[in-house]
Amino acid sequence: LLPGKGRLIGHTQPRRIAASSVAKRIAEELHTPLGDVVGFKVRFQDRLSRDASVKLMTDGILLAETQTDPLLKAYDTIIIDEAHERSLNIDFLLGYLRQILPRRPDLKVIVTSATIDADRFAKHFASRAGPAPVIMVSGRMFPVEQRWKPFEESRDYGLNEAIADGVDELWAGGAGGDILVFLPGEREIREAADHLRGHLSHSPLNRGAEVLPLFARLSPAEQDHIFDAHNGRRIVLATNVAETSLTVPGIRYVIDAGTARVKRYSFRSKVEQLLVEPISQAAANQRAGRCGRVANGICIRLYDEKDFDGRPRFTDPEILRSSLAGVILRMKSLRLGVVEDFPFLDAPSGRAIADGYQLLNELGAVDDANELTPLGHELARLPLDPRVGRMILEARNRNALDEVLVIASALSVQDVRDRPMDAQQQADQAHAKFDDDKSEFTGYLKLWKWINEARGGAPTLPSARAQKEAARKGPVSQGVLPVAQRAAQAMAAARQALAGQGAAVPPAAAHPTHKLSNRQYDHVLRQNFISVRRLREWRDIHTQLHTVVAEHKWKLNTTPASYEQLHLSMLAGLLGNIGWKMEEEEVYLGARGIKFYRHPGAHLSKKPGRWIVAAELVETTRLFGRGIAAIEPQWLEEVGGHLLKKQLVDPHWEKKAAQVTALERATLYGIVVYSGRRVNFGTVDPHAAREIFIREALVAGEWDTRLPFLAANQKLIARVEELEHKSRRQDVLVDDELIYAFYDQQLPPEVCSGASFEAWYKDEVRRQPQLLTLTRDELMRHEAAGITTNAFPRTIRLGGVDCAASYLHEPGDAKDGLTVTVPLFVLNQVSEDRCEWLVPGMLKDKIQALLKSLPQRPRGRFVPLPESAKRLAEELGTPEGFGSGSLTDALLKVVRAATSLDVKRADFKLDMVPAHLFMNFRVVDEHGRQLGTGRNLGALKAELGAQARGAFQALAGLKLAQGASSGPSDVKSDSKQPNPSVKRSQDAINLDVSGSAAGQRHTAWTFGELPELMEIRKGGQTIIGFPALIDVGDAVTIEVFDEPEVAAARHRAGLRRLFALQLKEALKYLEKNIPDLQKMAVAYMPLGTLEELREQIIDVALERAFLLEPLPANEADFKRRLDEGRGRLTLIANEVARLASVILTEYGAAMRKVKDTRNAADATADCTQQLQRLMPKRFVAITPWTQLQHFARYLKAIVLRLDKVRADPGRDAGRLAELRPQEQRYWRLVAERKGAVDERMTEFRWLLEELRVSFFAQELRTPQPVSVKRLDKVWAQLQG
Repeated sequence: LLPGKGRLIGHTQPRRIAASSVAKRIAEELHTPLGDVVGFKVRFQDRLSRDASVKLMTDGILLAETQTDPLLKAYDTIIIDEAHERSLNIDFLLGYLRQILPRRPDLKVIVTSATIDADRFAKHFASRAGPAPVIMVSGRMFPVEQRWKPFEESRDYGLNEAIADGVDELWAGGAGGDILVFLPGEREIREAADHLRGHLSHSPLNRGAEVLPLFARLSPAEQDHIFDAHNGRRIVLATNVAETSLTVPGIRYVIDAGTARVKRYSFRSKVEQLLVEPISQAAANQRAGRCGRVANGICIRLYDEKDFDGRPRFTDPEILRSSLAGVILRMKSLRLGVVEDFPFLDAPSGRAIADGYQLLNELGAVDDANELTPLGHELARLPLDPRVGRMILEARNRNALDEVLVIASALSVQDVRDRPMDAQQQADQAHAKFDDDKSEFTGYLKLWKWINEARGGAPTLPSARAQKEAARKGPVSQGVLPVAQRAAQAMAAARQALAGQGAAVPPAAAHPTHKLSNRQYDHVLRQNFISVRRLREWRDIHTQLHTVVAEHKWKLNTTPASYEQLHLSMLAGLLGNIGWKMEEEEVYLGARGIKFYRHPGAHLSKKPGRWIVAAELVETTRLFGRGIAAIEPQWLEEVGGHLLKKQLVDPHWEKKAAQVTALERATLYGIVVYSGRRVNFGTVDPHAAREIFIREALVAGEWDTRLPFLAANQKLIARVEELEHKSRRQDVLVDDELIYAFYDQQLPPEVCSGASFEAWYKDEVRRQPQLLTLTRDELMRHEAAGITTNAFPRTIRLGGVDCAASYLHEPGDAKDGLTVTVPLFVLNQVSEDRCEWLVPGMLKDKIQALLKSLPQRPRGRFVPLPESAKRLAEELGTPEGFGSGSLTDALLKVVRAATSLDVKRADFKLDMVPAHLFMNFRVVDEHGRQLGTGRNLGALKAELGAQARGAFQALAGLKLAQGASSGPSDVKSDSKQPNPSVKRSQDAINLDVSGSAAGQRHTAWTFGELPELMEIRKGGQTIIGFPALIDVGDAVTIEVFDEPEVAAARHRAGLRRLFALQLKEALKYLEKNIPDLQKMAVAYMPLGTLEELREQIIDVALERAFLLEPLPANEADFKRRLDEGRGRLTLIANEVARLASVILTEYGAAMRKVKDTRNAADATADCTQQLQRLMPKRFVAITPWTQLQHFARYLKAIVLRLDKVRADPGRDAGRLAELRPQEQRYWRLVAERKGAVDERMTEFRWLLEELRVSFFAQELRTPQPVSVKRLDKVWAQLQG
């Protein structure tokens, strides 16, 4: 070819090293200096004179020139070399050249490649004369033998073993020559290298062979070592970088694994994936050709020929597996039409094109119509990846350009940090000083700063204009200079590195006058594992970016950018790479539902936060994020607001703000950026906001306003609603829709908030004062007859206190019906009987429900039930009868009288009565806080009874202390004895507490008269307390109880202690002289200790000697009782001891008999239970004396029963079957009443024991006739 008409021959290469090396080779063959006739231009390096004729360049350089020379008029010939690689730039050039050829008929285009689908290329450049001519030039190659060696992957044999076998086969018999092994990636190379070194160490012949890796991440020194001259054998383990880019010398053999890591762009996940894939036939042939350059070669393929034949002929072009954003942007800027119509050799899919547009839209480069935005035009003029260009444009606007240029240039090259395989730990330690806590981007700035500091020398001088400006402003802190100028002047790190090697170390100075030589500087870099070659690339790109900035006249920031400014700029280009940390360890949720991990080699000194952004997402063994930085979620809205998808949920009225507010939720590519943000719904949907405003603010009254009409309307509505709840009818108040319609008719369309309403109402009310005022007639459908204050009172007296009552008609609600608020201190005094009656207005419904629950026969006598219930409510609900006793008992008497049937109390099935007909209790403390709620008063007392007692005693203790000084207005008392069966006297006397105060200890009766009752006034109301003496061991105190039963039990124990305190010497004598105590203690051992038995005997003796009714109420009575009982105490104690001795003897006999009895499991089990009930640890003290005298007989009956059971087990089983129902119903009733046993129940309990004697030991006789029929009669009385 001859250059014509002064134009150039353009020759493109896919790589810079190829462009420069080919230019040098052609110049040598033409015997001309490089750059004169033949030169090259690659990124940031131009070796081309003005008179040159042949220009070697990368395809990217030629593509960039199309922006300034659209028709490529500077060239008369274009040669596209290595076209088989089908990179994006090559495919774009092929399409572009085809497009301009009709307008440049003089332009010659030559497409060259070793492996190419020539016919397709010829058709692509076809003209009217037909396809473009194809010239086949055969290369000089030695024959290559193909050997197919497929292998079966197993647990013990894999790829590494197959490679080792291949090496043994090729070097068998001492054959020479180096071996080139093709593997997919760095990890596989390292594993294979380790395996081969171990394998070769066992072979004397091959032990000295050298195993070398070859991949892109190797340091230049390690790569150069591949090309060094050598004598021994060598195995080179390489990626596909050795297919075409590099020619490894001395290769005689090739072992091909048949796979490679191929970069593919996932349109689904929007990430680059480095996947291991089978190579194409063309790539396999390229690999085989590497061993036929110096002699006959052998290629072992670790797969079979059938697999080879089934593979695609050529590698997929990059355009079919890459993002098209940059291509589309460039086409838009060159006005080449739509990408779909561009004459690509392999047209990309519509999905790939849509993905490219989507990325450009994410960057803000195109609008929704896919037209370039002003920012897109700026982006197209930058010779950069669109993402990086977007970062720089954002940095320009945020005063972070200086820092982002450093980071953007770093992201455009391979990481300058080396990590050799044999010095990984040392490299990591050297690189640690560059790591940042939160951001790898900030780490690049630290690294850049160190690189400049390590070189030393004077900092870059500012311009003359800048110097004048600095002089005017005065001294500037070094910390506010740009990064390039902020390089510290101290060379401490370099000096320390060189000091140990004897190098001359210049003295430290703030402004050194010289810098390190290139050799010294390179040495420092290598010591810190920094690649000199890649650093030069970084500097070159950084310089070029500075040139671009200067061409656009953008100004660098003179003050350091903040973390936020810097990362907002980076985020502008990386919005698709954000991640939100999930609950799982180290897993981040990314855009469009992907999940990725932080790269294990991330240069961070700490774990990043919950929100991060990654410079890139690459999939290898899993999806990793590289170049990690922590971000704040609010930054996403600032930079990517045009991408946020917002959703408004839960529009609701906010009373405090007086507006309708909705909660906004924003997502970016499926990740929730924020949720629950309050926004004014009226600005988004005024019509819907108006409806909510009327319903909530006006109809429901949920608006704090001083406008009088709303308060009046709500007060009137509340009164009508109260009538509904009391009458349990929902047809009194008109429904909300009618009230809504009333307001809707009056309000104008623009009113949708408190502010807009008040602005309208202020003027409208002057014209129509009553415009929005409702009337009773407008609110009520009909009058609610019978709903009076007497029928439904606002308060109910319970336990002497007026308790607030509220009514609700809401079936299913926990508060449905009548709810009474009970103060805690009065809880234990609330009568369950009174609560059965509810209120007069609900009595008819309660009676009707009770009648309905009866069995059919008695219920039929009251049909129709509504009329009978109304009549009975009138009879029972008189002022004298209402609330007196139990409603169920009162109704039971009426039913028995009316039906003459033996109706039992249990016939009323309370579980059939609706819940709202049982009183609901709400227990509150003195501050009104709810402590418990429910309809089961017994359960509430069990849960809160202790607290209630404490609250009552605290109140009573306060009143007791005030009684001595305040007089009768606070505390009154009844001097009768604390007997729960005696009603409180109406004549009260002042409580004489002149010698006592609440909690004071007494060892004698020195506290005056102790009343049976106390009246305690609180808040104008009177509650009743029950004073009692409390045993505290060595003294007694006075406490007031809210339950008479508890007070009576505690008072007896207190009196017993007070008597004992007066008889200390006598009791000491008794303790030492109880007859047969030691003997009894042995029999008592299964139950307790000697001391516990002795204490019980003395307590019972004191009880019988001093505590006979009536109990003493004053000092005189106490002394009289003391004198009377002192003389008989010893006799009584001996009597108790003798009885206890007899009982324990019989107990021992019964226990032995139970243990010795065989083959009578039911009988022995029943006897064991009987013994447990009769003989608890404190049986002497807790059993009434009259019953304790029968225990010996009960125990003998057990022995006799077990003697008989062996002779007639059937009779025993029959008697037990009759007995069990009687006992079961008794113990069931005890459980229902939570242990509260009255006199009738106590009678029934001891009749059960007598029935046992009658059944099983009739010869022992019973004090009175007893039978099952007799027990049924007593039970009926108990139930009635």
